[in-house]
Amino acid sequence: MRAGVLLTHCHCERIISKMKNLKFIILILLVISALVVYKFTNIGTKISPESIREFVLSFGAFSPLIYIVIYSVAPVFMVPGTFISFVAGVAFGGFYGTIYTVIGATFGASFAFLTARYLGREFIEGLFKGRLKIFDEGAERHGFKAVLFVRLIPLFPFNIVNYGAGLSKIKFKDFFLATFVGIIPGTFAYVNLGNSITDIRSRRFVLAIAFLILLIIIPLLYKRFKGNTSAVNAKKA
Repeated sequence: MRAGVLLTHCHCERIISKMKNLKFIILILLVISALVVYKFTNIGTKISPESIREFVLSFGAFSPLIYIVIYSVAPVFMVPGTFISFVAGVAFGGFYGTIYTVIGATFGASFAFLTARYLGREFIEGLFKGRLKIFDEGAERHGFKAVLFVRLIPLFPFNIVNYGAGLSKIKFKDFFLATFVGIIPGTFAYVNLGNSITDIRSRRFVLAIAFLILLIIIPLLYKRFKGNTSAVNAKKA
């Protein structure tokens, strides 16, 4: 009887292990397929800010909703969000474009996060077998701050952060809130760039570029200053 229970237990473990591997393979294939389609097919070459703008505006009063839906799906398939944000500036203007983009990008990032969490997290845990304990504890404890920091700096790839966070133990609540808050400044800059892209000599375009540069510089300077302060305090102690 006991031997039968052990055999059943081992069989279940093998099935669970195979399921983890299968889900991770699906995740990898999803990412690779999206990159291949975007980079090497006619679909990828046809996707442009102008084509998306025309498609979105063809829905009339429902255009904002369609735009939000597109942005909610795009990150799952690794579609770069920058030029989609440009579309919002051209189609809806700086103010409403920013609102629609923040909503769509937050949902899109969340869907990508959950996709990585469901398909890949168990495989990562099994692969490293507890060796990620310190990293996972830090991710759980400081997840909001970490995500907020990378969201405030437009240099960090939006889609990679989504999937990377999903594979870690960052809490979904922290990821969602940090993404929502953190992307507002960068979204405002990108949308206003799109809104003024046809006139690069305009004041709006220059201000958008200046604001984007500040978003890149200020968090880095803050991190460096904080690091120097910590080093000084450590020496005094």
